[in-house]
Amino acid sequence: MANIPPGESIKVTIEYQHEAARNGEQYSLRFPMTITPRYTPGARLPALSERVEAISDRVPDRVPDRVPDGGSDSASGIESRAELREEPASMVFDSRVLASRVLESRKPRDGFVSSDTSRITPPWGLSHENHNPTVINVSVQPGFEIADVQSRYHQITKSQVDPRHWRVSLPAEQHHANADFVLEWTGRDLTIPQVQLFAESYKGSEYGLLMISPPIDDVDVSPMPRDITYVIDTSGSMGGESIRQARQALLWAVGRLDAQDRFNIIEFNSDAWSLFDSVRAADDNSKAKALIFIKGLQARGGTEMKRALDLALCESCQSPERLRQVVFLTDGAVGNEQQLFTTINNKLSNTRLFTVGIGSAPNSYFMRRAAEIGRGTFTYIGKLDEVNEKMQALFASIEAPVLTNLSLQLSGEGHEITPSPIPDLYVGSPLVLAIRSKHLPKQITLVGSLNGRPWQTDLDVPNHTLSKNVETESNTQSGIHVQWARKRIASLLTRRSLSRDIKVKDQLKGDVLRLALQHHLVSPFTSLVAVDTTPVRPLNKQALTHKLKTNAPKGTTFGLPKTATSLRLYNWLGLLCVALAALMTVLQRRRNLAGAVIRI
Repeated sequence: MANIPPGESIKVTIEYQHEAARNGEQYSLRFPMTITPRYTPGARLPALSERVEAISDRVPDRVPDRVPDGGSDSASGIESRAELREEPASMVFDSRVLASRVLESRKPRDGFVSSDTSRITPPWGLSHENHNPTVINVSVQPGFEIADVQSRYHQITKSQVDPRHWRVSLPAEQHHANADFVLEWTGRDLTIPQVQLFAESYKGSEYGLLMISPPIDDVDVSPMPRDITYVIDTSGSMGGESIRQARQALLWAVGRLDAQDRFNIIEFNSDAWSLFDSVRAADDNSKAKALIFIKGLQARGGTEMKRALDLALCESCQSPERLRQVVFLTDGAVGNEQQLFTTINNKLSNTRLFTVGIGSAPNSYFMRRAAEIGRGTFTYIGKLDEVNEKMQALFASIEAPVLTNLSLQLSGEGHEITPSPIPDLYVGSPLVLAIRSKHLPKQITLVGSLNGRPWQTDLDVPNHTLSKNVETESNTQSGIHVQWARKRIASLLTRRSLSRDIKVKDQLKGDVLRLALQHHLVSPFTSLVAVDTTPVRPLNKQALTHKLKTNAPKGTTFGLPKTATSLRLYNWLGLLCVALAALMTVLQRRRNLAGAVIRI
């Protein structure tokens, strides 16, 4: 980024926008602070010696991005492992590396190899150290009176400025940056309007952020019979608190099944398998078998998620007269997201995919995008004691009438709506659409299907005041155009990842690049650039790269048994061989000694 002279420091300020999530009358903001180690099928991670050096106190000046071809653990690697015995906490990650190194020589069945594995596998620090100390200050001004502000996973300090404004702070010394920071607030006697529109004018176009809560509570609809498949991740990254949360959530979900429902359970780690050959009626016998199966689930092995998706989204399993839903419980610790997005898109058909994020730092990017492509929703569970609350809200949503096949009809021409296609609408989760137009309409019509029957409602858009016409970077702007551009770019990137046509990919890349530059956004093809006008480093001096250590996610445990190999068996066999060798050595010495005495 820039030269930092010895003894000096620089301050970097990065500004970004993030849309607060809303569920009913509750709003939430989530800020990731660490990353769960990702599993990439067939990927090659750095060698054990490199990973150990990266997480030990002796951090080298430069950590290689990958192992040179033909490389192996050297004597220095053995010394590093000896040092780990003095720091048992840092042993956590190495079992995962050992498992990954076994996968190096095995070509994945799906023929997929990630090219950016080293970029998503940051080194871990020791568990007793606080890496990346983070201070968080939040000014909450949602535009309505706030009843309360809380954080479920951190002890915050909060103060009320006025009924519509609260200040929240989280000092660095009060926490380790090892869990996502989640802030929630609710309105005081909040009446949510049916339609809300936030708008602004930017460089000759009008942009709008439209939030719709259609009146479907008074619609009398009998619930459709459902086929529901639960998919649970039991890979090594789910060890500790995560697997306990997942088991509890699954036990709760099975216990809630209705007599007309049919269900199945799929478990996956290094492979995937189902409890039943096909969906079974949710009778007492099937539910009893499921409860026994769930209580025996343990975290171990790799994260071969594609095989689980292939089982859950099989075309022969789908019945047109039944509502088919897949609930996916995982921490999303994978590095082959694009391959999984393609699988979901190609096999979804009339199924709806709901993702449930488990643990203190799940892969929210994957979970949200998978739910969007799967026309479902994303739920985050961060603690064991909130499983019932979060799962109850999820099932209340997916059991209620759902609006599908939605389209928005607007008067006039030249409207660009994103996301496209419009996702399904569930109770408690408003529909948020971003619009670009020459002139925003005053009335819209929402058309769709309600449990298979045609449904339509006309919505009057309330009067809105456009913010100042922004033509230059120096003027103040509300940022609605940025929200539209981000949603549009996300939609284009999804289409690009799912396309196999090189020309289409190039065209979509150009569209993303144009939007990112126009709206000053970071994308896969654009980045923030700082130009140093006063360089002090000699031009012929090679710059070094240093990977920053991150904290292990709170409550996560990776032990040696939780790998994709039979490592526990190999360990015991090794110890047995060492014991036998020692015994044979002792016996041989006694024989030699006895022979010497006889000869004397």
